[in-house]
Amino acid sequence: MGTEAHAALPGVRVLEYGRLVAAPYASKLLADLGADVIKVEDPGGDPARKCGPFPEDRPHPENSGLFLYLNTSKSGVTLNMDSAEGRRLFGELAARSDVLIEDTPPGQMASWGLDFATLHEQNQRLVMVSITPFGQTGPCVHYKAHALTTFHAGGEGMLLPNGSDYVARPPVSLPGFAHDYDCGMTAAVAGLAALYHARAAGRGQHVDISRQEAATAFMRQEISEYVATGVVSSRGKAASYHRDVAPCKDGYVTVHFINDKEWEAFTEVMGNPEWAKSDRFKDVAGRRENHREMMQRLAEWTCQHTKLEIYTRAQVLHSPTGAHLTPDELLASPQYAARGFFVDMTDPQGHAWRVPRGPCQFSETSFAVRRPAPRLGEHNDAVLCGQLGLLRETLARLRQTGVV
Repeated sequence: MGTEAHAALPGVRVLEYGRLVAAPYASKLLADLGADVIKVEDPGGDPARKCGPFPEDRPHPENSGLFLYLNTSKSGVTLNMDSAEGRRLFGELAARSDVLIEDTPPGQMASWGLDFATLHEQNQRLVMVSITPFGQTGPCVHYKAHALTTFHAGGEGMLLPNGSDYVARPPVSLPGFAHDYDCGMTAAVAGLAALYHARAAGRGQHVDISRQEAATAFMRQEISEYVATGVVSSRGKAASYHRDVAPCKDGYVTVHFINDKEWEAFTEVMGNPEWAKSDRFKDVAGRRENHREMMQRLAEWTCQHTKLEIYTRAQVLHSPTGAHLTPDELLASPQYAARGFFVDMTDPQGHAWRVPRGPCQFSETSFAVRRPAPRLGEHNDAVLCGQLGLLRETLARLRQTGVV
């Protein structure tokens, strides 16, 4: 576990009402940077509690690896937002917060009397970060969408698809919740920018995070390439000439050669074979046009070596090449060990977990898992009685009536 000695956000108060990955990950990043985060769950709990993985594959709402990772360093309370009293208490918590992160459908918070305009009247400095599929305004605002939908709608899934290639081929997805983590990171960074502004100007603002636009933000390279050259990248098309996955003896490596210098570096990794000197591969245009042949010839070499042999040689020769590691190989990676990327965590049930410490490290502050994720309603007494001043008799009544 880390400590608060070098926290970046001490004294920052964050309220989270989010489910599964994007919103909880956004607030987790702030919590692990030292912010005081209160996570509000419905009495039935965040759906992530049912997702696992679970120790010994035995489902339990307090043992989900996904939930435990996404909610480190937070306090946890339960509130029934369908009840007037639950919404009132939520409003009181928002009035004491610097940042509110939520992922309800557009219009939901307003129907509860908890929209930004209402909350801002009570707390002029509040920054409200709302995460929805297509944002708070626009023609698609009320469309329902799965993460796969917004992943492709933003272009990230199809690399700016075009024509029959998009229609004829089924949609693909990255493993796990990759798009949701991207969206959560976007929300956290935008929320921090708005918090910085609020501290300077004395007024908060409503940050509108569209999952679709968050996906598009990760398409900077492809968008810039289209603007500069007119090349439209698309899955299965030769426009993916500058990066690909190649098989090797014990798995796969990803190879990159966006420009001539990177191509020359990888040809040196391969020992400068004669075929790589062909005019067909001498420049970007040639490698794009002859991409399939290039990758077939390249694979003939990579299949003679292990992924770590290729990766190690590529690092020495400054070729941006990555090995595809299994989970066990990832945990044993000397690079991650040297960075202290993984830290040990014990959950409230006594299970030991190894989790990533944070996406980056800073020179004067750092991410730190300060405490495990909260049990369902673990801090109801401390927050609702200690911070809001409820009498314990009142809290007991709220439990009996299903408000908490």
